[in-house]
Amino acid sequence: KYLGPWVLSVANLINCGGDPEQPTWAQYLDLSLHYPWVTGPGHYQYQQGLITKDYKVSGSYPGFWGYPLTTNDTRGYFAMSCMAAMPLFIAVQPPYSATELAIFKNPDAIAIDRDALCIPGRRVQSNADAQVWVKLLVNDDVAVALWNRNTNSVTAISIPLSVIPGWAGDTAAVLDVFDRLLTNASGTLSATVNANGVNLYRLSRP
Repeated sequence: KYLGPWVLSVANLINCGGDPEQPTWAQYLDLSLHYPWVTGPGHYQYQQGLITKDYKVSGSYPGFWGYPLTTNDTRGYFAMSCMAAMPLFIAVQPPYSATELAIFKNPDAIAIDRDALCIPGRRVQSNADAQVWVKLLVNDDVAVALWNRNTNSVTAISIPLSVIPGWAGDTAAVLDVFDRLLTNASGTLSATVNANGVNLYRLSRP
């Protein structure tokens, strides 16, 4: 088989997703996010770069998506790569916009990616349009990604704090990673998420 436990004995960077031939960045990530056992201390899954802009290069490898990634797309791709504890690469040559650099250099997102526990996130809630992913962090913190899989409209996504794995209680201090806002939540973590977007949060004890 192409991917099996044997791979951990011969490699410490494993490409679970292959080339980005899928129609969208979200479908490309799907190939990688469902191999959490590949990631652990000393061995990691990775993709062929954080795909930005339109991922088109000259020559025999022309790229496959053929549409420019918006700020919303880039945030979502980066957020879910961090939730998977993947090594972070940028696949497109500079220059980068100030907005792109702000995403790539976001210290709170990078801290989630590089957390010392090295535990990849896992999906804990899902329906046709909405997914909730959870990643356990040091100091009993938890990262939560609310992922809107609807590509046409915003979607309200929520999850009771009491059912989030690794979280005990119904209150939390909530850091919105990309908007850099700290608020408090009681009972439920909820947000309206852009179409094809991801809201990334870090939960700490209030």
